[in-house]
Amino acid sequence: MTHKDMLDQRLEELGKTIAPDSSFANDVMSRIAEAGTVPTRPSVGRRLARSVLQPRQLLVAGCLIVITVLWTLLPGRHFGRTATPWWSGPSSAYAESMLTQIAQRRVDGVVARVRTMFVMSDGTESTSSTVRTYFFARDRFRIDIFDDGKLREIQWYVPEGDQLVQTSYHMHDGSTSVDRHEYPTAADPIARLVEIVRYLDRANRRFEPKRIDGHECVGFEVDAFDTKIITDTYRVWFDTTTRLPVLVEFDRPSMVENIDRMITTFDRFEWDPRLPADTFAPHPVPDAAALKLE
Repeated sequence: MTHKDMLDQRLEELGKTIAPDSSFANDVMSRIAEAGTVPTRPSVGRRLARSVLQPRQLLVAGCLIVITVLWTLLPGRHFGRTATPWWSGPSSAYAESMLTQIAQRRVDGVVARVRTMFVMSDGTESTSSTVRTYFFARDRFRIDIFDDGKLREIQWYVPEGDQLVQTSYHMHDGSTSVDRHEYPTAADPIARLVEIVRYLDRANRRFEPKRIDGHECVGFEVDAFDTKIITDTYRVWFDTTTRLPVLVEFDRPSMVENIDRMITTFDRFEWDPRLPADTFAPHPVPDAAALKLE
């Protein structure tokens, strides 16, 4: 009788003497061990196939696969390390893309809210009740001026030759006035913003990321770049994903007694809004008195 035949006979005898309860497998392995025969280990493939047939093991395996895939696809993750954020590198690497973004969005249209805060000589702060809404598109813009929530005046700025023509419509009496400015004018804050971005390499401060109006932002502070005596400071916060401005502050000294500085803030930016066709066409507004700031 061969060794295999002897083993088969022995197993058959064991099967007649051991009840098939929860200890059956352990008893069989003990008897085989006593006979001096070691069973062959199942292959890795068989063990995996056997384990994934169990519901709990199947769930665990599925979760591990999902976690692995998501970790691989997470932006900024490379071999377990966080990629270097774009704002920590030289400004030449990202300023140009910002300028392109701003220029393109201006062609399509931009809206922003403007407020002014006064820093008094004693250190207290006061925010003006006047709020402006700016509308920009291409080479022109418009300003809606509200006092205490009610529309007071609309100003249209439209280029004409080498000048910028300002047409103002006054709500209190329905009158219209026209002024001409050398073009470009400092009244165009988007043009000023473009200049600030060009000088980001001179930023004397870079602020740590923080959330502003639901956007993850990073900020830069730049001192005035067109005067010999530095008196103005500009702060710009960019969305870390779109690299578009979310908050802009023009901080400058005041010439008014008891007021130390004035900080003009641009926020609530809307990029690519669908502006009405007559947004930049000066026209009377008969129902303007009923318009209120949203």
